Amino acid sequence: MASNTEIHFEVVQIYAPYVSGTCTLPPDKFWPEGYHTPLTCVESSNATWCYSFSTSRIGSNELLAFRPTDLNTGQPITYAMPDRIKSITETAAVLSDESGLASRPSFSCVMSDFNGDPGPVNTTTDGTYFSKLIARNIMDNRDCYLLRYKMVDNVISLVSSSHYYVDSFSVTASNDYVLRCKSTLERTHQRNKKFPPPTGARLRLDIDQATTTIPVFGGASTEYGADFAAGQVIRVGNEFMKIISVNGTGNSATLTVPPRGSTIVGDIVPLTTTVAESHDSGDNIQICHVSNQEEIYDFLSDVLISIGVPSSYIPLADWTAEIDDYWANYFINTIWSEPLSGREVIDRVCKAFMLDMWEDTETSTIRLSAVSVWKYSPIALSIGRGIEYSSLRGTQLPDLRTSQTYIRHDMKNKASNDTDIESYEALAQYNDTQYNGTDYYGREKVVELEASPIHTTQSAEIRTQRNTVRFSITPRRFEWLTQEKYKNYAIGDVISIPSGTVQPDGSPEVVRCQVMKVNPKYNNIGREYACSGLSYLAAFGGDTGGGAPGEGQLVITLSGNLTNVDLWVQAGAISTAVDVLVIFDGATIGSTAYNTPA
Repeated sequence: MASNTEIHFEVVQIYAPYVSGTCTLPPDKFWPEGYHTPLTCVESSNATWCYSFSTSRIGSNELLAFRPTDLNTGQPITYAMPDRIKSITETAAVLSDESGLASRPSFSCVMSDFNGDPGPVNTTTDGTYFSKLIARNIMDNRDCYLLRYKMVDNVISLVSSSHYYVDSFSVTASNDYVLRCKSTLERTHQRNKKFPPPTGARLRLDIDQATTTIPVFGGASTEYGADFAAGQVIRVGNEFMKIISVNGTGNSATLTVPPRGSTIVGDIVPLTTTVAESHDSGDNIQICHVSNQEEIYDFLSDVLISIGVPSSYIPLADWTAEIDDYWANYFINTIWSEPLSGREVIDRVCKAFMLDMWEDTETSTIRLSAVSVWKYSPIALSIGRGIEYSSLRGTQLPDLRTSQTYIRHDMKNKASNDTDIESYEALAQYNDTQYNGTDYYGREKVVELEASPIHTTQSAEIRTQRNTVRFSITPRRFEWLTQEKYKNYAIGDVISIPSGTVQPDGSPEVVRCQVMKVNPKYNNIGREYACSGLSYLAAFGGDTGGGAPGEGQLVITLSGNLTNVDLWVQAGAISTAVDVLVIFDGATIGSTAYNTPA
């Protein structure tokens, strides 16, 4: 091979349970022997077997030389017959334009069957490899790894790998086999994964509005019962009650609660108001999740773990550092009483605090990023180094432009409909009038964010400020291709790129953007990556992202009659010292409290 020639190839590994040692044929089977898998042995599995398959961009001799040192599984890689893996399709996570939970990654490959035997241990000459592999194993939910290798001057090295779970493994009409794999975040979409979990408990007898001894079925092992405990908050119909004590068990259990209709108060703020009602025997009792000064990162972690995401996927220290930078001293104070899909709960919280969450299959982690115009851009791409020639495309997104953002908050009764205007008592808004005049866009662009029961007045003001400032200039989506050797960034990073246009002085325009997608594309000659980014209006200049319209310094214009203006909030609540230009345009500013600065 020519010097410095770089060849890419891929290996797919599936890990399935394996019966090492004795394998006794099940009594109702009439095969000649068992094949050391749980489906073909009486014995349970006591080990794991790795099935490996490769693409055909390197020959058998290279694979043979590579196998012992690089795969090192002690189990054969299926390299015989060219084009074992005929094609690979991978769909990486894509961030949402307006923050929240990203799309889920997935992966599939098409493999051609052949005369052979997957084992393990015992083999037959009859039948084909993949038909026997599926017959001997249940492949659903098995660990699957996609390994991306390169070979330069006959030296093979692992570039990256992604972890998935097998979703299905099936044969097509043309006798090819299709392996489809899902990500860990797929669990957030499963119908049975609810938060808080449905309790299923019921009232044992009728109660009126004054009863403070609530008859229930006690204990989770009791039909229509649950594991009640002092301090829990329960919801019956539209009424909330806090348990003082649990008395008795089984069909004689009761719960002692405060006087009915009592407001439930957390350590700092009231969590909900409630109205006493009568209830009938058999009415459902839902145990609620109480967020009482709960950290944002702790809550999101608890939800993910409760729906089955492994704790090892949650880099809590990284989440904590990110939240402490952009949402320091803000907590969740509310009661979660309606079982919702895990995805819906996570997405609501992420949107409320303008967070991006996505799964990084290469590191097997769930990443979290706070969207802020104060994020720095240390990575700069250029045409030919990071952006392939003629691949860059830019599109304006006028629907995303925002000159005024508002959000409703302060929901007193958490049993009321959280989408109804009348459920909320306060509204926060942030205006950027700089670009509304006839010299610029010529009109306002007002955006209403989803009403949120978890915002305080100040956090709601920060949320509206960040949305308006980021999108006050019409955002642009950029798409480009990059070669693997230049991919030194990942989804969620803030980078700068040449936009392909020029600035008023004739110099090339450089734009800061957040990377929204980095998607591997597999073809006959190797790998490249299809990327996209959303332009990012910076609040400061002097870095590699300088040059976008309006970029250079955050300008805050104050006009009209205003009270309780918090310049820290107006600047987006940045955690470090920054320079901000404040323009007072016919402003009359006052304060409604002696301890609130004007």
